[in-house]
Amino acid sequence: MDECSLPSALLPGRREAKNVFCFVVFFYGEGSMKKYMSVKEMGDLLGIKKTDRYWLLKKGYFKVVTIAGKMWVDTASFEDWYAHQVKYRKITGERSENEIRELSYSPKEAAALLGVSEWLIYELIKSRHLKTIKVDGWTRILKDDFYA
Repeated sequence: MDECSLPSALLPGRREAKNVFCFVVFFYGEGSMKKYMSVKEMGDLLGIKKTDRYWLLKKGYFKVVTIAGKMWVDTASFEDWYAHQVKYRKITGERSENEIRELSYSPKEAAALLGVSEWLIYELIKSRHLKTIKVDGWTRILKDDFYA
């Protein structure tokens, strides 16, 4: 690669061929997959509105760079976050390979398995009969503890 010093090479107002080359390499890397996506693209992918998009950025769940006043989300860090969270789903229908979902139940899922109300599950959690973990603010019951 040329001596591209990104993102400083992408200053507004500079329109040299070197900067276009650097921009393409910066956003697409060596392969064809995009390295960065706009905040709008990220929100559209998850089917969430503007406020929720920027809330996710503020929480620092994935790497973000600002270039010429516009925020860009690192695609690799986004995909890593997506694989380890339980709340959001892509509108494409693609499910994450989420090991947390494989290792635990939500209180609603646990209630359905036991044929009891969700309220009873929360009471069992409150009385410490069921051990739980928190994932992005969501309560999950570990399957090992559920079947013990």
